[in-house]
Amino acid sequence: MQVQVSLSRDLSFFDITMIGIAGMIGAGVFALTGIAAGIAGPAIILAFFLNGIIATLTGLAYAELGSAMPQAGGGYLWIKEAWGIMLASWRAGLTGPLTPSPVPFTR
Repeated sequence: MQVQVSLSRDLSFFDITMIGIAGMIGAGVFALTGIAAGIAGPAIILAFFLNGIIATLTGLAYAELGSAMPQAGGGYLWIKEAWGIMLASWRAGLTGPLTPSPVPFTR
């Protein structure tokens, strides 16, 4: 049985921009900028600039994937289409619990 998924597309440009910025910046920029500046000194400006380039390229890759496969599912759908349902399920089941696991080892 085929299930039709219909999404409500009612986010404004501002909403989407703020979601993207929050996802890229996170809370670490507020907690760790002082420590990074103490270690890197003025080179932190270069580090932030390079990080901005990497984040922009990542955003462009997500935009390409989202326009190529406009169905609901995001990253799960992209991995499922590329490598099959088994790897997509592993990715979905492991990244959630494992992503925050290094947090206790940080300062």
